[in-house]
Amino acid sequence: MKLRDFLETPEGSRVSQAQWGRDLKLTGGYLSQLAKGIKVPSLQVALLIEDRTKGKVTPYDWGVEVPSDTK
Repeated sequence: MKLRDFLETPEGSRVSQAQWGRDLKLTGGYLSQLAKGIKVPSLQVALLIEDRTKGKVTPYDWGVEVPSDTK
């Protein structure tokens, strides 16, 4: 699930986007850029987001392609 989609769910919208930013220790502007797909988080931030969203937004949801074949 994309971060933007999560923030629109009942669970994601229980607090403001600014509060999510504070909970994640990110600036509101950076979280907004992540939600809009302008920025891609570091692995550390992606894992933190995965933890705080209870696995609903995973590191794989950031558009990173994982090759299915390593030939």
